Amino acid sequence: MKLVLKFDNQDSQEFIFSKKSVSIGRSVKNDITINNGSVSGTHAVINNTDKGFFLDDDNSTNGSYINNVKIKHHQLTDGDTITIGTHQLIFNSQSTDTGKQSEATVMVSADFQKQLQEELAKTQTPSASHANETTAATSKKNTGFLGKLKELLGL
Repeated sequence: MKLVLKFDNQDSQEFIFSKKSVSIGRSVKNDITINNGSVSGTHAVINNTDKGFFLDDDNSTNGSYINNVKIKHHQLTDGDTITIGTHQLIFNSQSTDTGKQSEATVMVSADFQKQLQEELAKTQTPSASHANETTAATSKKNTGFLGKLKELLGL
């Protein structure tokens, strides 16, 4: 299945899944994480069954919508717009997976993205005069923040 995440009518991410169940919510434990206060921790789940794809709202606070209609359990068809909080996901049962897409994508907050960029900048090639000193310090830091990030991403 393929899902295109939109915010303010702009495509922001594309997800391709081959698994039977895909969870959507604010918690990082979900397959698709939407970091927005209007989204519940585990907001909804898409299940791939013998009878088709179904979206099930997981008793979310603000509800799940298909084509602007609030639902609890609904069979999905290609082109359906799933609204979760202020975000939309466009559903397509067929993916165009070329093997180049990852199984899932992690969304991060702007603050975390800034922190990640700062940490990655520290690992850039240092000038020759400080190479040995900086490399040793960077190696220690990689076991901390970057090590945890790699662990979370399964790298």
